[in-house]
Amino acid sequence: MNPVILCIGTKEVTGDRLAPLVGTLLKSKYNIPAFVYGDLNYDVNGLRLKETASFVKRAHKGAPLITVDAAIGDKNDIGKIKIRGGGVRPKEAIKKGSRPLGDIGILGVVAPDDGEPLMALMSADEELVASLAERIAKFINFLISDGLEEFALPG
Repeated sequence: MNPVILCIGTKEVTGDRLAPLVGTLLKSKYNIPAFVYGDLNYDVNGLRLKETASFVKRAHKGAPLITVDAAIGDKNDIGKIKIRGGGVRPKEAIKKGSRPLGDIGILGVVAPDDGEPLMALMSADEELVASLAERIAKFINFLISDGLEEFALPG
């Protein structure tokens, strides 16, 4: 069964553009054998998230779900990619986290958590976001092409 990649974010905010950029790269550059939702042409933003997540669960029942999102964090973590089991909590960066979504979560830390999450996402470095998006897309391509079932999360 082909995996599903859900790229959460909006192209309108520099830092939050990370996941839609990943979706675009997966479709146009890597052409991976997976269903990809969320890209620069149709972003899965806060207004579309619930509807899209519901559709994905119905249309791809039982398929592995990888969720990609931007994150803010410690200054030492900026530019890092964090992978976790159990997906991601959409809107966690702006302190409105919802229930976890996905089997595997991939977060790109785009800015420091300075207490103003939206401002941090808006002022994220565009080159950093593009670099992180490329690295995440390359990782997902590797993950999918080598077989998702062989990927195991630590502990």
